[in-house]
Amino acid sequence: MLALNSLETDKMQTSKRISCGLWVVVAMLFPTPSVRASAQLREVSSQRTSSLDSHDHLLLLYNTHTGERIDIVYRRGDAYIPDALAKLDFFLRDHRTGDVRHFDPRLYDILSDLTASVGRPGGEIYIVCGYRTSSTNESLRAHTAGVAKNSLHIQAEAIDLRMPGIDTLKLRKAALALARGGVGYYPHSDFIHLDVGRVRQWCFDCPANFSSTPRPASSHPSVGKPVCPTQGFIAELFTRMANRLGPNVL
Repeated sequence: MLALNSLETDKMQTSKRISCGLWVVVAMLFPTPSVRASAQLREVSSQRTSSLDSHDHLLLLYNTHTGERIDIVYRRGDAYIPDALAKLDFFLRDHRTGDVRHFDPRLYDILSDLTASVGRPGGEIYIVCGYRTSSTNESLRAHTAGVAKNSLHIQAEAIDLRMPGIDTLKLRKAALALARGGVGYYPHSDFIHLDVGRVRQWCFDCPANFSSTPRPASSHPSVGKPVCPTQGFIAELFTRMANRLGPNVL
């Protein structure tokens, strides 16, 4: 009798193992939608990482005003891709008027290098402001503080941005280290300004104890001085000159 019970137990365990094995086979052959989606995301991520390791230069941008997103290869090796540049120009259009202007592609190189500098190569960038027409700029100047009359946004040579998950102060420091143009810091609005103008920096409405980080010898002459007007007339003068000459914008 004991032998029969043992035999039946073995049969049940074998049946369970076979049933379990069949479910595994079915799951592999017919994955659920969630499993398929995860696999697709991993594949896309793997392909994108592979592209980043090659000579392709990519940008992943999100427009905070239009809600549009673009994931695009804009340069291969040393050659910019005209069609990609045209798409980026439209993406960065003046969202108030719909006007489009051709951007200086060096800006895209700065954005690409910036993501790598903060440990997120090819990471998503939130665009706060791209191109602005003269009329839009004047309207902003009339209603918003910190907007320059001769802003480089009007020339499509400047971009305001932030990166999700990256502290904006860290982003500013990384941009300063690149030393590729102007860097403005807007802590209260949580974004930085980048442009392809001369190397300089400024901070809009910074706290009194805010000071700059060391910069290369080729940067603005106020090396080591506070960005904000906190220590005497000279520091204040440098700040006002930078704010007046630079694209200090919102």
